[in-house]
Amino acid sequence: FFEEVPNPGADEVGHISVMEIKKNGEVSEPVIVLKKDYHLSYPFLFEHNGELYMIPETSQHSTVELYKCTGFPTTWEFAGNLLEHIKATDSTLLYKDGKYWLFATVCETAGASMSEELFLFHADELIGGNWQPHPGNPVISDVRSARPAGAFFTYNGKLYRPSQDCAGRYGFATNINEVLELNEHSYREQRVTRVSPDWAKDVLATHTLTFSHDLTMIDA
Repeated sequence: FFEEVPNPGADEVGHISVMEIKKNGEVSEPVIVLKKDYHLSYPFLFEHNGELYMIPETSQHSTVELYKCTGFPTTWEFAGNLLEHIKATDSTLLYKDGKYWLFATVCETAGASMSEELFLFHADELIGGNWQPHPGNPVISDVRSARPAGAFFTYNGKLYRPSQDCAGRYGFATNINEVLELNEHSYREQRVTRVSPDWAKDVLATHTLTFSHDLTMIDA
């Protein structure tokens, strides 16, 4: 699942499409699965109570929207707004310690960067939950590490958050940050490594990182 903009620079908003990737590397033609009259990007997919959900980026609509898959992979139904009246980008969900944690970069001032300040919200329930802002918001104020770059993952018993280094240019590199502390009072992380756009001359940025089973994808 990915953001697709057929004609970049032509005032055309993005939509969410899907392609099937086979084990031999072949890919199917893209199929549009979610399209609005406002921009959609960063489709964050996750399972909840045996159902598949998606949170696409909908900052242009000043919402954080939730969609439920009712016919995999092409049919998605609106399940409600998690947050409203907010310019939040690249919302990334984590379930930990009996709570749902929502990470997103937020732009509080018109014209400011969408990549500098990471905000955190939490709720006991995903749908219909009363999302509470973290008292430390913004929990990160740094264009080099704030913006999310993919789902959290656990490796050797440690929790990691991918993030974007947007210094110099948008989505320049991808950081891998170890989460040191996450609770209702504090959040701390430290960078342990990064993916830089230095393996080929035509690669300008390494935007996001995600993986599932034996497949790893880097948005370059």
